[in-house]
Amino acid sequence: MLKQLVQTEHVDFNLSAAEALERYGIDFNGKKQLIGFRVGAGATGVTSYGVGQAYNPLLRSASMFQLNWNNMLATNNTGGFYNEVTGGDSGSGFYLYDNQRKKWVILGTTYGKAFSSKDTWAFFARYDQNTVDTLKNTFTQEVNLNGQKMTVNNKNITVNGNTTAIELTKNNKNKDLKFHGGGNIQLTDNLNSGSGGLILMRDNIIQSPGKIKHIKVRVLISEKIRLSTGR
Repeated sequence: MLKQLVQTEHVDFNLSAAEALERYGIDFNGKKQLIGFRVGAGATGVTSYGVGQAYNPLLRSASMFQLNWNNMLATNNTGGFYNEVTGGDSGSGFYLYDNQRKKWVILGTTYGKAFSSKDTWAFFARYDQNTVDTLKNTFTQEVNLNGQKMTVNNKNITVNGNTTAIELTKNNKNKDLKFHGGGNIQLTDNLNSGSGGLILMRDNIIQSPGKIKHIKVRVLISEKIRLSTGR
């Protein structure tokens, strides 16, 4: 089974508070504010007309949050119907809507929460491109197809008759294969890449012959890609 992942873009942390409000702000309660969306289960609370319910385990949802750009503090309760971070939400993404790119961009990932008499804050780790690049370089093997046909199995890749072993991580797991330069990728056997995946950066076609019955691999799509499985 092919699992398709879509690469996301990130917030520009070099903007001033005024610039960030212009780029990521939305109209909320009669004024422009930095209101974002957090992915994760959460615990939904309802407070209205003097009747409050702090926690109900049956109510689960993602949440909206209000962001203070100057101190990067995310306040969860933006109204009477709000959501708090709960167990298992660590690592869930915080997103702002980019009015220039017309898409949601990542702000950071959840790692905790705190309370006061009025508010609940969510702590998050800001997105850091250097950290992401280091992780990619550690767990990724670059493959330049140059428009050629490549065959791949669980251990090797072959491009234009030249066979290369798939590189392994320190714990002996397959690295991600990152393809450049277009070309066809043919699966020659049942494929289970374990923790490794396929990263397609240009125009690629994935093909598999009729004998292939099991394909278990993550596929990351970046830029303009044609992805199909044929025989």
